[in-house]
Amino acid sequence: MSNPRLDIIIHPNAVVALSSHIYIETTTDLLHPESSSPSSQSSQSPPVTIKLIIAGGNLFHPQSRLILIPPESQNNNTTTIQTNDEQQGGLVVVRIGENNVFEEECTILLDLRTMNQSSTTSPSEDEENVTTIIESYNQFAPRSSVRSTHIGNANIFQPLCRLTIPTIKNGNIFGSTLQITIGSGATANDLVFVDDDEPTNDAGASFFQEKVLYMVRADKQQPDVNRHVVRPHVHGMKRNMRVVGLILGATRTLVRKNHRLMAETTPAVSS
Repeated sequence: MSNPRLDIIIHPNAVVALSSHIYIETTTDLLHPESSSPSSQSSQSPPVTIKLIIAGGNLFHPQSRLILIPPESQNNNTTTIQTNDEQQGGLVVVRIGENNVFEEECTILLDLRTMNQSSTTSPSEDEENVTTIIESYNQFAPRSSVRSTHIGNANIFQPLCRLTIPTIKNGNIFGSTLQITIGSGATANDLVFVDDDEPTNDAGASFFQEKVLYMVRADKQQPDVNRHVVRPHVHGMKRNMRVVGLILGATRTLVRKNHRLMAETTPAVSS
């Protein structure tokens, strides 16, 4: 199997602990390893190069994990012997926005399998074709686990939440120990609402916008029932940005002072 390549560019003022983990994984379900399976990429496919840009202001704590599932190869049916140039494969350029906090033992898995690849073999030629996969001012708390294809702005993922949501928009709070899997038959109608804003269709991209979601544990009368409760989060983006900004101000200097860091690279230089 052709192994995808990961190039990481760390912009100035981004703090990335050397003991954090940023890598490519070809198994399809890292958050549910009991059901994981290998990617369907062909052994004869040229390797994909993923260029990851970590913008300024981001903070990766020690032992945080960011995992990328690479796009499917565009040449799965190729059986001919390839030249060196052809073996370089496609290129995908993705970006993490500014001022996100990745705390200890969080696991963020971004599924890039539906992304289109550029045909260029030179990273500098494709610099303008950048897809932001995580926007800005998100907090991934310790031991949170999130799988998605795109995460918007100013979301707070509290400790031990375990989420599989294809698209997350902006200004949400996902409570501690919350478990949500969208897909495999799960819909927004499986959630309990505390207002009249109950959706009429599946929980898609338009749903996870300025909401607070949390889990109410079972009681003695109903020991097997856990309820997922949703309420609006008024001005959620503004409020969450303020919280994340305070966390960054309090912890960035501590991580920079007490831990070895990955080296910064200038925006124009590939690592």
